[in-house]
Amino acid sequence: SGVLLIDDCQNEEPFESVLLVGYGIENGIPYWLVKFSLGEEFGDHGYMKLARNHKNMCHIASFAYYPVI
Repeated sequence: SGVLLIDDCQNEEPFESVLLVGYGIENGIPYWLVKFSLGEEFGDHGYMKLARNHKNMCHIASFAYYPVI
């Protein structure tokens, strides 16, 4: 539980795809709610809160895609 807020993944290559499903603020920390492709055993039933606007933590905004309809 809680928002993942770390700096040590900044230099790592992206390794996992996630689906951005929401956002919010918890204890004053803005976060992205993401669903991982690793299944429900990972994180909080397959979901995790990643800090938003924190140095592009873990490359969350580096390879974003969305449909244009």
